[in-house]
Amino acid sequence: MPAPFFLAILRQCSPLRDCPRSIDNAEKERDPDKKARLYIIAEKGLQASAGSFMKAEHPEKREQVLALFESVKEQRELAARACVQGFFNIYGLFNERVIYWLPTRMYWRRQLGKLFLRVWPVLFVAVLAILPMIAGSNSQKLGGLSLEPTSIPSSLTLLGAGARWAAQSGNSTLFIDWEDNYLAHGNTDGINWGPWSGEVDMVNLTQSIAYVLNQSGLEVHLAGDLPSSLAGYDLLVIHAYWAVEPRHLTMVRDFIANGGGVILLSGVPEFFRCYCKDWWTYRCPTDNASLGMDAIFGCDGNYFNTGGYANVTVDNPFGTSLLTGDTLFEGTGESNAAVLNPYDGSQIIASWNRGCTFAYTYAYGQGRVYFQAAFVPLDPNPTNDTDGHKGKVLVTPEIPFGTVGSVTAVAAAFGILAVFKRRKQ
Repeated sequence: MPAPFFLAILRQCSPLRDCPRSIDNAEKERDPDKKARLYIIAEKGLQASAGSFMKAEHPEKREQVLALFESVKEQRELAARACVQGFFNIYGLFNERVIYWLPTRMYWRRQLGKLFLRVWPVLFVAVLAILPMIAGSNSQKLGGLSLEPTSIPSSLTLLGAGARWAAQSGNSTLFIDWEDNYLAHGNTDGINWGPWSGEVDMVNLTQSIAYVLNQSGLEVHLAGDLPSSLAGYDLLVIHAYWAVEPRHLTMVRDFIANGGGVILLSGVPEFFRCYCKDWWTYRCPTDNASLGMDAIFGCDGNYFNTGGYANVTVDNPFGTSLLTGDTLFEGTGESNAAVLNPYDGSQIIASWNRGCTFAYTYAYGQGRVYFQAAFVPLDPNPTNDTDGHKGKVLVTPEIPFGTVGSVTAVAAAFGILAVFKRRKQ
């Protein structure tokens, strides 16, 4: 177990504030699979923090963090071995409880024993192949779901279909997500942004979107920042607010005009309108670089907080089975995302019951734009604290209970179903 004085160091250092909780939870967890996943989260935070201390020229703290990293890595490997040991326990149980409980004729006992001896090496190799996706490695994870979701929320179905529409005949997709934005900035220049959402929440949101994009036939590349060029991509999906600044509008405008598709989620248009690195954009003046964005995106920011229900307003949007009146999202508070008065030429796909827009499409030049205010993730995690923050631009606010999945499953092994690539920065 990590030494107590190392944990004391972690709790005193704000860049490492999430690590002690992950380590403590891992040490308390009895399930080796869940234990390994918790240690993966701690390892990732420790790696990022060691780099931060190196840049800040604090070698002594970096050495302490690296020492703790090795200890956590050892614990994670032990948990992974426990998963393999569970397989051998199954073999022993089979050998003891099944083979020797069968009729005592030696012939059948030998035949069954031979059959199992032929099969178990194949099963063992399969376990070893799957184990890295469960226990993780020190390389960047590809992310994913270990099991196919039993149902997809209608808001995610609409998002996936809207993305397919915006990409037209292309499939190369750049997804600017919260998880990678945090990994790029959360412990360095962005330590005072926000405050940031919980890491598990960011992973959950990122994997939910990436999953439906992939299911829509799109090749997904994950990144934490907008690159200097969008050449080679057919679709740009933006969810991470602080990756966006008004200066990016010109590049995105040219991308759309030349046939590219853009998906704007939740409060993203507001961060094209003004420079802001927290949630309260209403305190920030409109930047001159954003002038004319209404003609590009079909809205000029116009972020609005609302609540109630969001319902489909057209039949079969993007070829889905959704119908007018179908409920997409239920907001329990007054801090849910919305857009007021989309630009002329926009088509409203869904609206909040109070009249503001939940989703719309827009065409600019040869390209397409789709906006959606919110979605229910594959694994709702009601940890986004929205009470007392009216006017706050939320990620996916007021996430309701009720859909299936588990945060650890979403965060662990998506590679079984689909592969997402992280864009080289």
